[in-house]
Order: sequence, then structure tokens, then C-alpha cells
Amino acid sequence: MTDLTPEFTEALRAILDQKRESWPHLPVVMVVDDHIGGGNNRGWYEARYHVENCADYPEYIKELRESLHEKHGKRVTVYRVERSDVWNTHNWPTLADVGSGMCYREGEYLAATTSLDCALKFAELPMNSTEATVIIEMTVDVVDVIFEGHSGEGELVIRSPQSTKELNRKEAK
Repeated sequence: MTDLTPEFTEALRAILDQKRESWPHLPVVMVVDDHIGGGNNRGWYEARYHVENCADYPEYIKELRESLHEKHGKRVTVYRVERSDVWNTHNWPTLADVGSGMCYREGEYLAATTSLDCALKFAELPMNSTEATVIIEMTVDVVDVIFEGHSGEGELVIRSPQSTKELNRKEAK
């Protein structure tokens, strides 16, 4: 991988600083769009931590949680594809400790999908064939859903999973 030039790194840092300042003044949908990116744009990971500061967030999250409650009840099952090395070593417990519900650091916001089929398809993408991956099933309370991403992918950004288990491990090709 090519190292980024100091000028390019500084330009990215300046753009992110501008976004941090503007996010609280934007509608939720614009911050969510910054988070998601699209096409080949991976978006701004940090945007997920600023959505709750938007002026229209209380109305947005109330409607989303009501919709999720009607469809799923009090808890939603979501799936996430994770690199095996990250799952095993990123300050998370061993699989024997998974029942504690503390597999992810407290306060971390995670992108996940409500569709196991989407997770399986994502795990099979060529970009994921060079890494060993794990599909994780999590249950999260509706109140721990932060926002909805791509609706076609059933994406939800969540915090504080109540339960976490490994469903499927795929070794790199």
C-alpha cells in the first residue's frame, strides 16, 4: 500500500475538521449520508458519533425506533462480518466469554445488517477473500439503535449488543 503524502493527509484532516464543525448543524439524513458514503466512497466513520447531535435527531430516532419496534419487537437481531484477527484480538473477549454481551468495547457504534443473507453475500465479496472472516449474530435492544443506513442492505448502526455469537468462520483463500 502506498503511504499518503503529508499534504494529502493534512488535506483529509482539514476536511474532517470542517465536517466535525458542520455535522451538528445539518439534518440527520445528511450526516447519515456522510457516514455511508456510497459507490467507492467509504464515507466518514466518525459521522456515526455525531448524528445524535443534530437538531432533528429526537424526531428521527423516535420514528425509527417505533418502526423497528413494530417490525421486530423490543429487540432486533443483526449480523456483522468481521475479520477473524480483529474478532480474536481487538480487546474483545474470547469466544468462551461471548455470553457476557461485552464483545465490543463500551460506547463503540457498530454498523450491522438485519439480513443474514446480506452478511453472507458481503463475506463472499472478492475484497473479503484475502482475509479470514467471521459472521457475528447480535441481539440489540431497539433503544440501542443509533440510525438506519442503507435500507436496501438493512443497515443499522447500533451500540451495546445484548448477546453476541459467532455463526460462521471463513478462512482466506
